[in-house]
Amino acid sequence: MDIRKNILNKSVIIIDIALLISIGLLQYYSTRKMGMMRFLVYQNQKFQEGWFSQDLLDLYEYILVIVIPLCALKFFFDAIKANELKGCKASILAVIIGLVSYFALMFQKAHELKVYYFMLIALFIMVFLQLFLVAYEMVVKDNRK
Repeated sequence: MDIRKNILNKSVIIIDIALLISIGLLQYYSTRKMGMMRFLVYQNQKFQEGWFSQDLLDLYEYILVIVIPLCALKFFFDAIKANELKGCKASILAVIIGLVSYFALMFQKAHELKVYYFMLIALFIMVFLQLFLVAYEMVVKDNRK
């Protein structure tokens, strides 16, 4: 395995874990500290008016509906070609994180979370990083042939 690819995979995993922990901490402290709750209420109002208006949420949903099947197809073709799942980790994670993001957008109960918009931002960053890994694997694989 390429050393750069290994370092890139591990750094993306560390970033993903850090994002998940930060979202968990925000949710935890929002129930314990009044200042954090006020901050989240204020930021949620700003996000609803800007980056997460209903039209943009619909656009994000359509983007995920396009990206998830593409990553799934890449995963299945790589798995069939290589007869192993070891080399398809980035595609698997991209599909899983994309599905989590899609369901977070769709379920109405998720809107009740105080950190809903922060969670969406973190999930979109995670999807972008996984898509970057998938693209990097495709470029590196093409250069080796």
